[in-house]
Amino acid sequence: MTKSATSYDDAIKAALSGEYAAIYAYGVIGAYLSGSARSLALQAETAHRNLRDQMLDTVADPPAPAAEYAMAAPVTSVATALAAAAGVENKCTALWRAAVAAAGAPLVVVKFDRPNVDYQQVLYAALNQALQNRPGANFQVVAVSPTRGTAASVQMAQSTARRHAQDVMRTMTDMGVPATRLNVASTTDPNATSSEVRVFVR
Repeated sequence: MTKSATSYDDAIKAALSGEYAAIYAYGVIGAYLSGSARSLALQAETAHRNLRDQMLDTVADPPAPAAEYAMAAPVTSVATALAAAAGVENKCTALWRAAVAAAGAPLVVVKFDRPNVDYQQVLYAALNQALQNRPGANFQVVAVSPTRGTAASVQMAQSTARRHAQDVMRTMTDMGVPATRLNVASTTDPNATSSEVRVFVR
């Protein structure tokens, strides 16, 4: 295995461990929240659980979760719970950005900046070329969401980007790429103006 491949695998496993820690943290955080704040926390926890499950289906030799995770600071009130939630999201974003950076330049970037984006032909051509060059290639499908707006709008953008990533993965499997050769990830990009899906060759 090359050094770059090892670095990428380590980064992906670190991101998965970050998802484990996020799920644990929201179990602590949720106990101090109510109303809309609790609803947002539950939505965030569900998103992390879904991403964890997707990764467990695709990551080779995934690390096991720990029995418990240390919180960055004590959670004893609504204010500290909200601060902890922000910290969890920042940590996960940093881990995913590291994983994306380790993956290198994307093979394809699909920008979902309008309804009914027609990306299939471009994607098919790029996949065909990649597989001609590397018949055994694996692919990383990354959901990228912008960071502008309120916390609720950012969370909605993340959910939308993940849904788009799932659509792209289904398209890739329809094109003949085995699901076992696909990995899904999620990150944010302050420079993004709309949801994007970036496909990387591993």
